Amino acid sequence: MTSHLVDQTQQLTAEALVDLQTPADVCISPSGRKVVYSLTPSGRYDAHPVSSLWIATVGKEYSARQRTSGLFYDTLLQWSPDGKYIAFISYRAKRGESSAICLLPIEPIRGGEPYPVTRADNKKKITAFSWSPDGRFISFLSPDEKSVEQENKEKGGDDAKIYGGHWENNRLRCLHVGTLELSVLFAKEAHVHEHAWSEDSAEIAYAVHKTPDVTSPEDDGILFERVSLLNKETTAICDFPGPIRALVWFNERLFFLAGAMLRLSNTSSIVYSVSLDDKVWTRSVFGYTTGAVGLRPAAKSMAIQVQSGLSDQIDLMDGRIVYDEPHEISTWDVHTTNKGSIITVGKSSGSSLTEIYSVEGDVVCQLSQHGTAIASLQIADAQSFFYRIKDDICGDGVLLSPSKANNPKPWPTVVLIHGGLYSRVSVGFDLPSTYHWGPWLTSAGYAVLCPNYRGGSSRSEWDASGARGKMRTRDYEDIISMVKQGIAEGIVGEQKVAIGGWSYGGFLSSLAVTRPDFHFRAAICGGGVANWDMMSKTSSDAPLYEAELAGGEPRDSNMDDTRSRHASDVWNVKNVKTPILILHGEDDVCVPLTEAIAFHRGCLHHGIPCEFVTYPREEHESEERLHLIDQLRRVRRFCDLHLKP
Repeated sequence: MTSHLVDQTQQLTAEALVDLQTPADVCISPSGRKVVYSLTPSGRYDAHPVSSLWIATVGKEYSARQRTSGLFYDTLLQWSPDGKYIAFISYRAKRGESSAICLLPIEPIRGGEPYPVTRADNKKKITAFSWSPDGRFISFLSPDEKSVEQENKEKGGDDAKIYGGHWENNRLRCLHVGTLELSVLFAKEAHVHEHAWSEDSAEIAYAVHKTPDVTSPEDDGILFERVSLLNKETTAICDFPGPIRALVWFNERLFFLAGAMLRLSNTSSIVYSVSLDDKVWTRSVFGYTTGAVGLRPAAKSMAIQVQSGLSDQIDLMDGRIVYDEPHEISTWDVHTTNKGSIITVGKSSGSSLTEIYSVEGDVVCQLSQHGTAIASLQIADAQSFFYRIKDDICGDGVLLSPSKANNPKPWPTVVLIHGGLYSRVSVGFDLPSTYHWGPWLTSAGYAVLCPNYRGGSSRSEWDASGARGKMRTRDYEDIISMVKQGIAEGIVGEQKVAIGGWSYGGFLSSLAVTRPDFHFRAAICGGGVANWDMMSKTSSDAPLYEAELAGGEPRDSNMDDTRSRHASDVWNVKNVKTPILILHGEDDVCVPLTEAIAFHRGCLHHGIPCEFVTYPREEHESEERLHLIDQLRRVRRFCDLHLKP
């Protein structure tokens, strides 16, 4: 148990939560007997994140052991096909300013320490890499390094940026692991986004955007091509009208994830495939009525992570469901053999943070034990919560209740709303993925309600379509329905309910207190939108996404189209009767700081009690340790002030 786990009153401390380390990037070895994963603290101590690599034995309880120092940021882990090395991306040469592929020998050669196989001092970020199936090559994507001329100009202040004047396009590069010879397989004036190896290691397929601009795949579509390692000849496969992710080459087809409604951002995620024979793309059955959120090769098969209601599933291409549990899978991998499947997952519960488990048949084995101290406190019970919205429509979410609460029900309650909005919550520890607000509040005796409003993932395309031009309607209705159900069941104290969230959750929190349907006693608005007219085009780093939410871009709308105004706090702040806490990162480019400033000025003008806190250097997601600690303390203090006697 860490020294700062509890305070003098035996209450959980903010430091304990922020210092928790979360497993990610889990990967099963080719033999199916070893597992590697990374472990990253929630909060950064300085300007750069760090992580450590851990290795465990499948089926051996608590076998995870640390293999790297944890002084660097090592990510995107992959075993070599022969199982002798683990490859990963790291900035070991210069923290935060370099990017290289490193190899960690599993056997004690070369001292057993990681070493770079690409230039350690390269500054441009490697965004993805992949071993060839035969293990001879590593392919990767990265932009070209700056020329000496470019660097000299920038040093001299001659650094005017012209749109389109110098795109930092990803190149497709290929490294011979034995000789370290590096070749460039795609260097055209276009941007490579995804790539995948053929099963015989002779070719690479890749997806190309016209530019790396965030609007390019929606505006211009993408092109699939393949390149031969033997002669570097490229062959066009087909066009696809929209963004894709998670490209896999399997059984002479390319598989990938994309939106059910092409060229739209707010749409359910499904599996597509392209035949390499007839060069035609088609929709797959996986994820058409539910959300396909992950796709990866699985030795002799291919696996898909599917969200279905409150359950997470792992399906194989032959239709078998090899994992189906009512909790959120945070990281996963599958290894298939003639005898069956070996699965590794990261999962958590109301009182236990994410741990790594292996699953073989009916045998579930916990491999890691990073949260033993926190688990011993038994902070909360997490359970599914269902509620009726209309006669023919039901909703779901999660209730976190204080497991050791001395106060009887109904409890003071905080409604925490997930961001996204194409996301969802399920049973777990860090709900709703908002900087540990859920466990922090339940440890202080609050109940926490986390609704899955329509427009999120894990449901049909009809539900996802509810976000397009209809924000503030179905999503808001679902939140209020969950609160009223909680009151009816005697869980929620009607006079002691606050609402809060980050990003889209922050927006819905401020929206809720402009409406008369329910009187929240306090609202916490983190990283939220206040003016959708601005967000829909000129402000955000995701303009098409925001424009769909708002119902269209101002440039394409009629002057009398005021749909976005009905959801904008700057137009409705005069209706607020609730104390407000606004939290925002000063360097946020997703939801710029001006959104929070506009809302705060409206609160001041109308005499609404409002606390406004900004965090220097933080972007849309807060990362610095002291900032995260400040947020936790400030959020609890704000709730205590308005919900407790």
